[in-house]
Amino acid sequence: PSCVRDLGQKRDISVGSTMHNILFVPSGDPWRQIPFFKWLLLCPIFLLLQPVWGKVSSGSALLTGEKTEHLLTKFAVSPGREGKFSMTLRIPASAGMYTDERDLRVHLFADRNWWKKALPAPTCRKKVPHADRALPVVFNLVSAWEDGEERQWKQRGAPTAGQKWNEDMWVARVESGLSLTGGHGNPRKTAYWYVTLDDCMLEEKKTSIEDAPEMKFEYTVLNGSVEEKGHFSADELDAAKLNFFHYLVSLALLLAAAFATWRTAGKRGSVHLSLLLTMVAIFCDASSLFMELLHDMAYRRNGYGNYFADCLASHFEAQSDGLVASVLLMVGCGWTLPNSDGGSLRNVPGALQSTVEGLRNPATAFQKKEHPAAALIMIIMAAHSALAQWGRTYDGEFDSYHSLEHFPGTVLMSFRCALGLAFLVGSHSLRSSGRVPPALNGFLIRFAVLGTTWFASLPLVSRMVSTFVPYRNMHLWLSVGSATVQICALAGLVWLFTADSGASAYHRLSSVQNTNSDLGSTIAPPGGKRMPELKFGKTKIRVD
Repeated sequence: PSCVRDLGQKRDISVGSTMHNILFVPSGDPWRQIPFFKWLLLCPIFLLLQPVWGKVSSGSALLTGEKTEHLLTKFAVSPGREGKFSMTLRIPASAGMYTDERDLRVHLFADRNWWKKALPAPTCRKKVPHADRALPVVFNLVSAWEDGEERQWKQRGAPTAGQKWNEDMWVARVESGLSLTGGHGNPRKTAYWYVTLDDCMLEEKKTSIEDAPEMKFEYTVLNGSVEEKGHFSADELDAAKLNFFHYLVSLALLLAAAFATWRTAGKRGSVHLSLLLTMVAIFCDASSLFMELLHDMAYRRNGYGNYFADCLASHFEAQSDGLVASVLLMVGCGWTLPNSDGGSLRNVPGALQSTVEGLRNPATAFQKKEHPAAALIMIIMAAHSALAQWGRTYDGEFDSYHSLEHFPGTVLMSFRCALGLAFLVGSHSLRSSGRVPPALNGFLIRFAVLGTTWFASLPLVSRMVSTFVPYRNMHLWLSVGSATVQICALAGLVWLFTADSGASAYHRLSSVQNTNSDLGSTIAPPGGKRMPELKFGKTKIRVD
């Protein structure tokens, strides 16, 4: 919402310690008149634009005796290209000066040396001999801007040469090519580089913060020459292709669900809420991918992408996951099934029994104040959103929502496992209640297996990726796994709520297909008021 208000204005957007100047498209531009679904179809056209390959980032680093090194970035250079790394470090003169630069270095490690030799090394002194490049860092004092000097500098259009700041600044600049020389490595394979800033002397002598103050840095890494103006790391190229493919599949599912909804509404004059929730989940999935593709396109141009688009991608994905989990829980507990209300759990706390019964009848649960089932659904949705935002504090370049590399990702996977256990409890209660027609027993068993598989699959995929896949390929394979899981889940829900009555026993007996049952949008809870009838235009929305 804040970004909608900012359309047509330039704003400084902070990403961690990075400030980016973003131009929001003005409201009068023609593209804003195009409906969203047309933009969903037009998005692939933009992917045909000439890509560039590199990344731009900034931040700060404070080296101490306990932390003598700072990992700046990891970057992949495509076969046949020679990459380039350049960085500027700054220290305000008011903060002090780096008094002893003899061991202050930027080290570049090739992948083979980083994982096998440098990373396991216990100390800085034992780590740096395995670096392929060692770039000395030497600071020089640059005086502050004088009156009118900054305006003249901007008019010349010089991006770096002659740059000053509003105060005196200690400045150091380093740069290096990224290529495997001397017969080291295979030039026909992608070369992975890890870049660190370190000072090994700090672990050997005590140094005050005034003599080794915090350093601000801005760096650019290119996957190719400067003339090629590249901004994408080679290991992210396949992820972008995967997002494009996933986007097309999700869009096809959305169109299929929309057509089924339109057909059902025209034929029966009513649509079940479960189908609408499935459509919203697919819409969120497609919107997440659309925003991620926009972020990719911005990243190709400027090296840091579009924070707003990437943020929306994370939150749309989280809401899609939350909706799928909620629908599975409710159907697993008996929602949309005939005569499924009235079953009870034995020897369990009343709150758990009330939750299961509320999931069987969500319309009733949401009519009551502080009903545990309604609270559970809201917690599921809010928790997914909160974890998505929390995870963004660990990776500001590309969505890492399902990553086990950070603590929020671990919490998300644990939460998914807990929901899987709740699903098992609800489905077991449904089968043992004796209120479900015997014809549904086989379907319920298969649905319980498939639902449990969905809840457990992503934690399992994340654990396997973090255990067996090298760090450089984790993002790609985690994206493959999560995309496969989500596509299968959404496709399964589309089939569940749109297939003809002859597809299974569920489709013959469920309230989704049964046109003779009460519409359910006016169900009254025991001792409660009748729920107002839900309509979308002339179409009635079933909630039974």
